[in-house]
Amino acid sequence: MSLEEARGEVKGLKTEMYVMKIQDQAKVKPAKLTEKQIFHNKIVGNPVVVGAVGTMKVINPCTLWWVVQWGNEYLARFKAYTATVDEVGALESYKTWNQKEKAKRLAGFTHSTKSESQPSSAQKATPAKDSPFFDSD
Repeated sequence: MSLEEARGEVKGLKTEMYVMKIQDQAKVKPAKLTEKQIFHNKIVGNPVVVGAVGTMKVINPCTLWWVVQWGNEYLARFKAYTATVDEVGALESYKTWNQKEKAKRLAGFTHSTKSESQPSSAQKATPAKDSPFFDSD
């Protein structure tokens, strides 16, 4: 290899290394996860949660309504009978974090609950009484 060929090779390698460096700098670096984000990822990735969500997608609306009712009942029992003050605080803190981070929206939720944002009565869409989504509670 002649001296000119070697110089050309070195120049090409330097250019390639520079381009790789620029590309690496342009890559979006993942943000460092907070404790809450790690905790949240463990919850939503839990096989029980994944399985339950998958099941809820295919069960009939009346059955789904009962699943929601039992979920609410068990949360109420937990708060009333077994939860410590710290556990209730952790639950409330986690719920607040989810609202702040818009976790439901990021997970694909398209409908909000009463505890989230309340649209004005003119904006509310009420399902027909014969709809399986009508809630008489």
